[in-house]
Amino acid sequence: MKCLDKNDELTPLGRILAKLPIEPRLGKMMILGCMFFCGDALSTMAANSSTFPEVFTTGMDHRRLTYQQKSFAGNRYSDHVAMLNAFQAWEEARMGGEQAELAFCDHKMLSLPTLRVTWEAKNQLRELLQSIGFPEETMVPTVFNYQGGPDPKLDMVTALMCMGLYPNVCFHKEKRKVLTTESKAALIHKTSVNCSNLEQHFPFPFFVFGEKIRTRAVSCKQMTMVTPIHLLLFGSRKVEYVDNVVRLDNWINLQMKPELAAAIVALRPVLESMVIRASREPETVTEMSPLDEKVMNVMKQLCRMNAGRHGLEQVGMGGFNTRRPPRGHSLGNGPPAKMMRGGGGGGGGFRGRGYGGNSRGGYGFSGYNRGGGFRGGRGGGGGFRGGY
Repeated sequence: MKCLDKNDELTPLGRILAKLPIEPRLGKMMILGCMFFCGDALSTMAANSSTFPEVFTTGMDHRRLTYQQKSFAGNRYSDHVAMLNAFQAWEEARMGGEQAELAFCDHKMLSLPTLRVTWEAKNQLRELLQSIGFPEETMVPTVFNYQGGPDPKLDMVTALMCMGLYPNVCFHKEKRKVLTTESKAALIHKTSVNCSNLEQHFPFPFFVFGEKIRTRAVSCKQMTMVTPIHLLLFGSRKVEYVDNVVRLDNWINLQMKPELAAAIVALRPVLESMVIRASREPETVTEMSPLDEKVMNVMKQLCRMNAGRHGLEQVGMGGFNTRRPPRGHSLGNGPPAKMMRGGGGGGGGFRGRGYGGNSRGGYGFSGYNRGGGFRGGRGGGGGFRGGY
């Protein structure tokens, strides 16, 4: 990750990542987010992934998400996008006061403590990056098109998630079944927006995920659909041409021209050098040379969901779909909107003690066993003292 020099001393990038109380890959993802002017969204995702990722509440008798909760994913097949949409909607609702905030979370079945902890952690990450020297304009909140057509900004955020979650990559086979690294079988977790016992076909079969857990079976949680080009750019370590296919990390096979794969992979060292330069002089990330701007524009084009499909049918981002109208819909005499009681409570903040061990189940990175972590929160329930 270019964090140490030949004398095993921390590089400028290494010093930045050492200051951030999150996994190094998530920290590097945030730096890239600032370079692509989507730092706010990736700060939210990094904060949520490092604290309590369960933003939706489920009852004991309803272990899966409701139709209303799944609709937060919009036209994406992503738990991270659903979380981001819910978080932004909550931020807007809380401007109406505490009662409006509580009513919104009850109606939408969102976890208020999780949202508050994520908010605290996100703002601490933003403050750290700004104190290091990254301009505030690289972390301006962005309005995304969740429900409509294509959104290149959201495509870029999705692509950079590959950097933060690697090597947690899986391949969808059928229904809930997926294959993870080295073709090990697993299931889509029941709390994912992508979970269904019915036959389903995604525009792309590749996903990155937050963690694997083992109950009666191994399940992948917090999943986001990505494209093969996203994996070539950010989600693979080894790329080779074997048996007439482009093979990623010895298990993902892509049928494409090796020259095209080589051209895409050739952008990675250029991006690495730009990250190193941004780490050395973070104040200059908004002042790019014409060549750097050209590279960034090429990356943005490649990260679009329909990149690489010239002359082919464009992939429609249908997202969550159901024949059943949502509760409270104007058609028919169905049951009223379901209201959930309780769950308000004070938010408290996240107070970490550093982290060590495999914090991302299954394929986690050992991380740094350093102190720090997120400071305590500002509200009701006291801070969470974690061992992350």
